[in-house]
Amino acid sequence: MTLYSGSNRSGVFRSSTGGSLWEPVTNGFNALRISSLAFTSPELFAGTRSGLFASSNAGTTWVFAGSGIPDDDITALLFSDSTLLAGTDGSGIFRSTDHAASWSSSNTGLGSLKVVELTRDDSLIYAATKTGQRMYSSSDDGESWTATNLHSYAVFPVNAIAAGNGYLYAGIFSGGSAGGMYRSSDRGTTWAQTSGGITDPYITSILCAGTLVFAGSVYGEVYRSTDAGVQWSLFNNGLPGDQIKTLLQSGQYFFAGTLGGVYRTFIDSSYWMAVNEGLADDIYSLAATESELFAGTGHSSVWKRPLGELEQVNVSIAHQPGWNMRSLPLFTCCGNALTTLYPSAITKAFAYQGSYVRSDSLFSGTGYWLKFADTAGTSFTGTPVLSLKVPLRSGWNLIGSISEKIAAGSLVTDPTGIIVSNVHGYDGASYSVADTITPGDAYWVKTSGAGMLTMSAGSSAVPLKTVRAILDDQPPPPPLEMEEGVTLAPEFSLGQNYPNPFNPVTTIEYRLAQTSPVLLKIYNVLGQCVATPVDEIQTSGPGSVRWDAANYPSGLYYYKLQAGNFSETRKLLLIK
Repeated sequence: MTLYSGSNRSGVFRSSTGGSLWEPVTNGFNALRISSLAFTSPELFAGTRSGLFASSNAGTTWVFAGSGIPDDDITALLFSDSTLLAGTDGSGIFRSTDHAASWSSSNTGLGSLKVVELTRDDSLIYAATKTGQRMYSSSDDGESWTATNLHSYAVFPVNAIAAGNGYLYAGIFSGGSAGGMYRSSDRGTTWAQTSGGITDPYITSILCAGTLVFAGSVYGEVYRSTDAGVQWSLFNNGLPGDQIKTLLQSGQYFFAGTLGGVYRTFIDSSYWMAVNEGLADDIYSLAATESELFAGTGHSSVWKRPLGELEQVNVSIAHQPGWNMRSLPLFTCCGNALTTLYPSAITKAFAYQGSYVRSDSLFSGTGYWLKFADTAGTSFTGTPVLSLKVPLRSGWNLIGSISEKIAAGSLVTDPTGIIVSNVHGYDGASYSVADTITPGDAYWVKTSGAGMLTMSAGSSAVPLKTVRAILDDQPPPPPLEMEEGVTLAPEFSLGQNYPNPFNPVTTIEYRLAQTSPVLLKIYNVLGQCVATPVDEIQTSGPGSVRWDAANYPSGLYYYKLQAGNFSETRKLLLIK
């Protein structure tokens, strides 16, 4: 399976690993926003603010394919059998039956030339527009259009449409009682508002997936309906709170393209996992084939990776009675709680930050001490972690592992040469020098200063004798369960800014459970980043920053904290 995603600033990205790793393929592609993607073998089309582009070799090279479309702002793409439709932001809909070699205007009956989205059911094509009658249908593959009656029921703009389960769905982009979800059972003749359970009425995307319907919102929420859209429940565990731009089903997976990246869940899961390694964070469109995963951003780039590792893998770990050094080697679908990941552990998890601290959650890249009563093992199922960056502090560091075995000599640090010990593992009784980093285990390394460690599958190993080792210096002993000085690790948290409302200065406080790269951004209501008050590695504990909004207009803003695997978004109100 291949997934394609488009974004606001960096072009198109492609991945074949289910979104866990990405690589650039930029030849011939230059665009500012990938508003839409469409695939029919072997051609991939990208609709951008700079026109339409096409690739016949899975994104390796691109050519301009919009000759004959006078509007460069392509907002929507849809294949209907052998016909390709392109919606624009001011010139209506264009139609091609020869794989974009030529185009003809298809605006007969269309009351607005500003097209928002295109979709279809088993016999009709639908177009949503910014003005006019809001939604139109076509029974002749887009040659002519007839207005539906949606405008008689919803007077505010349509921002998303979908068809499935014998129903037509429209997401109305408006606050209050007039917004939310509308549904038609007669292809647009009559409509009913079906927003029960939806608390964010600004609907941005809709997905019909068999008996399920999903809806994304501007405030980063995903809602799910199991009764064809009558009632909805919140389905956003693991999402960071960024605006949902698009939703996609591909096989057993559901993908959410957000202004914070791509997230994935499974049919039988209730948790979203970030799949953003190396990917720009503002995603506008998704598409899928059977072989590769694509992502588009706005910095003129296309990214891809062979699909080999998309399917879930299993990692099994055997424990020794007593203390074990363990880590989280996969992106799992069940979250980060210790009781879920290692249910047979009889202690809290102990990380190391100059002294031992206890935690109820596990994070990728960090090593932990756990105690078990017997030799019963643990099995993980999830998406492989094939590359990982781990912040290092001066002195001893307890690090985690990735999903594949790698040589201990393949660890890379920035700055280089700061590791001053061998890599130490633990066999249940004593430490020993480790030649291999094994999935699920944890390891000690000592450094001469702070920095960043990278472990990657397939990295070349450096002979261990090149590591400058202080051989008589041993790692700290295992923690004592009631050891004096062992404290409960603070959880990651983001506080409410104060004062709020404010004018023009406010303070944002947060807490870090461990040393982490910290990114704090401010967004406007359109999801655009307007300020980045924090972008650096910080040590564990409390933190704060003052934001001076003297040069910004009054209004509602959002601030988002990302620290390691933690992400949270809150609102703040500037009133001048």
